[in-house]
Amino acid sequence: MLVTGSGKPAVIFESGFDDTLKDWAGVTAALSARTTTVAYSRAGIGGSPMNAKPRTARQIAEELHTALLNAKIAPPYLLVGHSAGGMYVRVFAHLYPADVAGIVLVDPAPEEFYGLVAREYPDLWKALQQQNQSGSPGVLGQMASNATTVEQVSSAWPLPSVPVTLLSATNIEPPVFTAQRREEFSSMQRTLVQKIPGAVLKQATGCGHNIPVECPAVVSGAVLAMLDKISSEKSVQSAAFLPEAPSVQATSVVGADPTSPQTTSSITGEVTDESGAAVPNAWITLSDEQGKERIAVHPGPNGEFSLAGLLAGTYHLTVTATDFEAFRSAPLTVAQGQSYPLAQIHLSIQSVNTEVTVRPVDVIAARQIKAEERQRVFGVMPNFYVSYVFDAAPLTAKQKFTLSLHDTFDPFNFALAAAGAGIDQANRTFPGYGFGAQGYGKRVAARYGDFLTDGILSNVVFAAILHQDPRYFYQGTGTFKSRFIHAVSYSVIARSDGGRAMPSYSSFLGDVGSGALSNLYYPHADRGIDLVFENAAYSIVGRAFGGLVREFLLKRITSNVPGNGN
Repeated sequence: MLVTGSGKPAVIFESGFDDTLKDWAGVTAALSARTTTVAYSRAGIGGSPMNAKPRTARQIAEELHTALLNAKIAPPYLLVGHSAGGMYVRVFAHLYPADVAGIVLVDPAPEEFYGLVAREYPDLWKALQQQNQSGSPGVLGQMASNATTVEQVSSAWPLPSVPVTLLSATNIEPPVFTAQRREEFSSMQRTLVQKIPGAVLKQATGCGHNIPVECPAVVSGAVLAMLDKISSEKSVQSAAFLPEAPSVQATSVVGADPTSPQTTSSITGEVTDESGAAVPNAWITLSDEQGKERIAVHPGPNGEFSLAGLLAGTYHLTVTATDFEAFRSAPLTVAQGQSYPLAQIHLSIQSVNTEVTVRPVDVIAARQIKAEERQRVFGVMPNFYVSYVFDAAPLTAKQKFTLSLHDTFDPFNFALAAAGAGIDQANRTFPGYGFGAQGYGKRVAARYGDFLTDGILSNVVFAAILHQDPRYFYQGTGTFKSRFIHAVSYSVIARSDGGRAMPSYSSFLGDVGSGALSNLYYPHADRGIDLVFENAAYSIVGRAFGGLVREFLLKRITSNVPGNGN
């Protein structure tokens, strides 16, 4: 457990499924000057001792509560949970509602998502299970208890009436977060927000799932805003948790001198939508003439509210709710001891203006090719035929030609052919070419001719005719076995322009065609059908080896890889 700073409420960080306290370093550094921060690694993860008890959400929440008390870190707590940690803090808040001052959920994993993946995407679910099998004891324990955890989280209602902010990532990150699965994940997060009265959903634009590491300022900003909200008393606990109280009421005299008796006033009303239905997630905020917020409450189950404990004066009432237009009242002048009834407030559905920029697929592909043509190993060797965007746009025939043209006539490939010819001459390969400058020149031409014809035939001619993409698509995630198979299969499997996996006919035909053409310029003694299939076999083996190098090595030493390679 790492504790920094001082002050209340203490901010407690709960990490993702297999993450450790180190993932919060960028966030805690920005918050420790403001209040106490507590980051820790769960039992069996990141060096923390393993606990023999089942690693369910309830067990994890109870262990955290005990650890905080043992460390003499008193409540209230502002809970921050990332990914699966979002489930754990929800259970903590349900078990210890009086200890919680606020909740920030950082791209939380909705419990329904686990069922969706297992049901709709069995291959992905199996890959995730295999990936975690090599994890620490705590991760394996959490996985073994996952079904129980999902049940516990699903029943962890109600949550305490405290402010809740949910940060939702936006980046597409295959293979887990394809565009479809990111939308399904985000849709479940929106549903979760709707279940929590007053919860606020904020998009972490440009951030991937691992927001604490990729975008720590987004998390620290949300926590600081929550601390401001708590300290300025913007949140008042909802009486919806009290079965005999139909609405939330302020219990103190707003603006009064606590040493003198006062006859206080109140403002009452009802909030509904245009159809007359209650809007339970609305926030009703009362401000004084200076604009300072005095009371903020939720309406009761039927939309009714009562703002009590007011001194005589002029106030402004604001009602906000997700997906509704905000309501702002005219000045309300309340006399001493007056009960001020308001006319029913009807909230209108919020009008949404969405601007969508639609670009043709070939325009998207052109931008991606431009980025690929900046990729060079050690800043020198072209690495144009690796796409670090797994679901990249398909190429047109013209784009396949221009990509091949830029790769084929890159100066580095001339130099590579010259170096290979030097090795051939030193080893006296293809003696029919002779030796000396003339023999060396023929070997350079032969080397470059093989590269040229194979590239043009495989990557342009047959790729265009058969609608196959000549690029290697970097996987980057998953188990070593899945990545190994993906890399080696590149020698015989290609992606169609429609995105389907299919036999790499274009590569095979290009290899055979290139081998046949090599009979035109290889020495007579080395020509024949054997040369054709020998060159084709070398090419297949070379692509398999090249796939492994591209998957496991080149990204680390390639310059100008776009984004995080996702």
